[in-house]
Amino acid sequence: MLVILGGITSIGKTASKLVPTMSAIYILGGIYIIVINAH
Repeated sequence: MLVILGGITSIGKTASKLVPTMSAIYILGGIYIIVINAH
């Protein structure tokens, strides 16, 4: 049980670091696609 809880904690810490990066990439990618298709 403790191993599972530790895994959830480490997953939470990792996700909290990854989410801002992933959202920034998503937003920049969306802007890029809009600019490319604006012609």
